[in-house]
Amino acid sequence: DWSSDVCSSDLEWLAQQSTSAPWFLYLHYMDTHWPYTPPLDTIRRFWHSTDGALADAVSAINTRVGQRASDLSADEAPPLADLYDAAIAHFDTQLGQLLEALESEGRLSNTVLCIVADHGEELGDHGGVRHARTLYEEVLRIPLLMVVPNVAGPARVDRLVRITDVGRTLLDAAGIDGSTFPGRSLLRPSTTGPEEPSFAELMPGFLTGAIHQYALIDGDMKLIVPPGSPPLLFDLRNDPGETHSVSADHQPLVEELSRALNRMDVRR
Repeated sequence: DWSSDVCSSDLEWLAQQSTSAPWFLYLHYMDTHWPYTPPLDTIRRFWHSTDGALADAVSAINTRVGQRASDLSADEAPPLADLYDAAIAHFDTQLGQLLEALESEGRLSNTVLCIVADHGEELGDHGGVRHARTLYEEVLRIPLLMVVPNVAGPARVDRLVRITDVGRTLLDAAGIDGSTFPGRSLLRPSTTGPEEPSFAELMPGFLTGAIHQYALIDGDMKLIVPPGSPPLLFDLRNDPGETHSVSADHQPLVEELSRALNRMDVRR
């Protein structure tokens, strides 16, 4: 499977690296992408359904997701979430083997570790599956964990973090000037003043069928601008699942956030 192959390759590569010279290793795991095929023993730890043979049920779910089904039934969504949880757990096991190897070789205490996703996944949320379809929170809100030697922790950043902050932070942790790099270092205190809105864009895709659209998050409010449709405004504090657009009640804010998008020179 994917994560096992990646883990084996990176352990071989690490064994060839000097313990006294700097190195950089980027690993891209795909286990939480469709098709979701973690080992059956791992799936059984999370599986709640009692209908039919497990292997057949997993195959049926992957077939439905592969069709980018937009009409998952109430009975299909929970097994899909179970399967996704199992895929995460399998990745976690493989990552644990890597960390154990780093620790056994005396490298872990002097290694900057960053675990981040490039997107989330829809599991029947808002009527869809996979990703590259919408800009709702289940796709935009991703995990980010960092361990930096000689930095006190644990700590949680209390502001909105962007994926563009990751590169800047890694440069900072390595003692490299990243002032010309996009984003902000998470190792440095936030500057005073209001936070700038955070921008997201979904590019059109021939293979995914994605439709070009934009989103802007400003504090607790989030604007989504789908093409050919009125903007959607969500209050993430009171409606984190983005179930009800409040744009009709906040037209001045919708116009203000729309102007902010235009100021970013977004090409529509």
